[in-house]
Amino acid sequence: MKKFAVVLGLAAAGLCFGSSASFAQRGVIAGGSSTATWVPWAVMGCPTGIVVSAVVANYRDNRPLTQEEAWSCGVLYWFSTPKAQELKVARKTKKKVS
Repeated sequence: MKKFAVVLGLAAAGLCFGSSASFAQRGVIAGGSSTATWVPWAVMGCPTGIVVSAVVANYRDNRPLTQEEAWSCGVLYWFSTPKAQELKVARKTKKKVS
């Protein structure tokens, strides 16, 4: 633990007292973007939407996401809630067989 604190202190001191000229470089402003704007959404947003929707579907409706809901990055789950509510009501009214 002491080594970690020492290394962390040295890194912080190096950042604070280091040469700021190496960070203050002049940048070239390009006219366009080299990547499409949908790339960050596809990389981070879509999997996050699927996971959040799956957790909510499991908690609220006690069911997994359908394939269509997963392919829509979880967005279809939020707009198809009446169908999910019908499934929930149907499960509650189902008679138990003993």
